[in-house]
Amino acid sequence: MSKHITIIALCAFFFLSSCNQAETAKQEISKDEPSVKVTYPKLFQDVLDAHGGIDAWNSMGALQYDMVKEEGNETQLIDLRNRKVYLHTDKWELGFDGKEVWVKPDMETFGRNSARFYHNLMFYFYAMPYVLADPGVNYDLREEMEIGGVKLLPISTSFDSGVGDAPEDEYILLVDPQTKRLKILLYTVTYFSKAKGKKFNALVYDDYVTVDGLLFPTVLKGYEYEDGVLGGERYTRVFENISVSQDQPKQTLFEIPAGAVIDSLK
Repeated sequence: MSKHITIIALCAFFFLSSCNQAETAKQEISKDEPSVKVTYPKLFQDVLDAHGGIDAWNSMGALQYDMVKEEGNETQLIDLRNRKVYLHTDKWELGFDGKEVWVKPDMETFGRNSARFYHNLMFYFYAMPYVLADPGVNYDLREEMEIGGVKLLPISTSFDSGVGDAPEDEYILLVDPQTKRLKILLYTVTYFSKAKGKKFNALVYDDYVTVDGLLFPTVLKGYEYEDGVLGGERYTRVFENISVSQDQPKQTLFEIPAGAVIDSLK
């Protein structure tokens, strides 16, 4: 081997060694850097822990479930990283591509007055309390209250301006003092009025199951609500085939297909 080739080989060896050492140093630095952790009020943190933990929730890329209906089940798939959605029955499809909400074949077949309002409505209810750990949420711990002879711990939440399609919405989590599980959700609807709601509705969470370490209800019951009293039952929703995955869904599912109708944010 010539002297020139030997020198070139040695230079290459030292160059590669330096690169490997630099990369190792980068990895060691990143391992030592403390991760930024969001802090919540203790009671809300206890609720998150009782439902499986916010770290477990944040590790998931997709949530899917079937909502049982007399006219035919409705499947809802949500990308948990970007909150795109794809809902479908045997009669219609609905998607949110991150900007626009679309329906196929048309709004008449869909059968509701606003696809935009509906697209993440049930997901937001179903994924409580995890979704209230999102950025831009404010928490207010209130005094213990009693509903139907049961004492519950309230956590009132509100949203920063510009968060979501209806930042004026208010939610009050009513928590079981023993289990720290969500028992009742009080909520207002402001999407159409764009003003602070004066009337709360109630949603009762029941028959929890654990799916990959996370707690989800299999039954939601909607009630009228006024001055600490549950009124008449408005509806019952039953959920089946609940699944979560660390993998995100294929993004093509959310894209606007040919012939779809777009329901833009008013």
